[in-house]
Amino acid sequence: MKNMKKGFTLIELLVVIAIIGILASMLLPTLAKAKKKANRLKCANNVGTIAKAFNGYATDEQAFPWMDTDLQANSFDKRAGARAKGFASYWNAFSSQKMWRSYSLANALNNSLTLCSPSDPKSKSKAKSGIALTGGKDHPGVARQAQSYALCLGADSLIPDTVLLSTRNFRSSSAKTYMNKYGKKWTYQGTAKTGWTFPRGDVSTDVMYNEKVPYKAHKGIAKMDPQFYGPTGSVNYKISGLDAGQGQIAKSDGSVDQVTGNAVYKGAIVNHLEATSGSGNTLLSGNCVFLRVYH
Repeated sequence: MKNMKKGFTLIELLVVIAIIGILASMLLPTLAKAKKKANRLKCANNVGTIAKAFNGYATDEQAFPWMDTDLQANSFDKRAGARAKGFASYWNAFSSQKMWRSYSLANALNNSLTLCSPSDPKSKSKAKSGIALTGGKDHPGVARQAQSYALCLGADSLIPDTVLLSTRNFRSSSAKTYMNKYGKKWTYQGTAKTGWTFPRGDVSTDVMYNEKVPYKAHKGIAKMDPQFYGPTGSVNYKISGLDAGQGQIAKSDGSVDQVTGNAVYKGAIVNHLEATSGSGNTLLSGNCVFLRVYH
């Protein structure tokens, strides 16, 4: 008897392909959602690692870098206090790029890739495999485009509820406008200055780098409107792996919050502002100025 081998007909093949296509269309969004969630968890881990590094600095120096009284004006100690910590000058502690010259922070983090969120492909593309953080005044620092997180200059190691850092995807307003209203004004060598009073002294906006405040913070607590951009937000500040209202926050006690919803974000900023009116290292309360990196 002749052996007959029957193959698939064209119609059967088309049906199988159609079924595979339908299954793929159902599965891919689920996989993408799972990947997005996993990246956000990794991002939260990064935020926690950075917070731990700053708390290590504070354990050694009794303050975060911007509150460190050893970082005096260049004319005061010829930069000796700053150089001992790894900084070229006191103003490095107010720069999102040069902050990582600190020996303490560099030793804790080792590589700049920790400063880049897995949810932020734009920054990951710039960071590539990262650069070694060795500390010291001659270290080039970390490019703002290769970072995903903003540091808050109002964070106080002695006030647990102050915000230490957040993802960079927040809508912002001018920090200078904010400091004109709530900060410090003075004249230096005949030039008007605006800034903030820190334990080391007054620091002007001329020294701060990439400084911003949450949206409408200058209008006061009732009218301020902190927001996290989604993937379709500002081209300079959006993080494509986070939805609108999503962001990460670390507080000065090292705790990490995965924020979902702008109301929750506002609550964190309001708590921060109210907390700084207490004791701690803070001399002038109400500082919500962030060193916010951007593209």
